[in-house]
Amino acid sequence: MSVEIYRGRSLSVSEWCSHRGMSRAMFYLLRAEGKAPKTYCVGKRRYVGPTADREWLAAREAEAA
Repeated sequence: MSVEIYRGRSLSVSEWCSHRGMSRAMFYLLRAEGKAPKTYCVGKRRYVGPTADREWLAAREAEAA
C-alpha cells in the first residue's frame, strides 16, 4: 500500500486500522505483544505517523520472510 494516504499527516488509530484492514481489537492485541506501530498522543487521541507505519510494515515483512 502506498504512503500517499498520509499526505503529510498522521492517522488516528482508527484510520490506521482501516488503512491496514484490521480491527482496533487486533491493533491492541498487537500492541500487547509489542508488535503494533509506534504511536503518540495528542490529548486523548493516539496517532500513527508515516515513519512508524513504514517501520511497522518492514518489521512485519521481515517477520514473514
